[in-house]
Amino acid sequence: MDQVVAWVRQRFTINIIKVIGGSAVGNMAVELAIKYGFAAVSLSGILDIDGWLQEHKNVVAQPDTTQDFTNAASATINQAGADDAFYKWFIMNYLNQNLELAEAATAYHRVNEGTGSMLLVNSLNEFVPTSGVLQLAARLAQMHVPVSTIWLAGTQHAKGYLAQVWPVVRDFLLAQ
Repeated sequence: MDQVVAWVRQRFTINIIKVIGGSAVGNMAVELAIKYGFAAVSLSGILDIDGWLQEHKNVVAQPDTTQDFTNAASATINQAGADDAFYKWFIMNYLNQNLELAEAATAYHRVNEGTGSMLLVNSLNEFVPTSGVLQLAARLAQMHVPVSTIWLAGTQHAKGYLAQVWPVVRDFLLAQ
């Protein structure tokens, strides 16, 4: 991320950078907001990692074999609700099977007064738990960082609902 930011700053004469990402890239958008103060939009970001793992120690990590994540367009992925085994499998792969990285990978621990404003979006019944959005939004508010949330009915993930929320995302980014 640091190399991308340096590249953008070297090649463009812009003073304001805004970021948007979905799923694991939603985490990257949040990390850029924390480190550089950029305004960020996170769609279904994987935001609750260490706390979720602590509360779900007995869950056995299992991949979702009902969908083709390799070949399917991400906008068509619909996890059909909470799936603790899949979420744990996803997180463990995200951490390269190293639980010692969980706290460092959980963004809300590093929120500070210089963090950029955020728009956090999540479906209410997708595989990404809403707890991450709630915890991050609470920490942002505690640090007096502007934050907005959008909660969507259903089970769609990130790009699956992007068209539905795009007008609000656009307005948020234009206002920053």
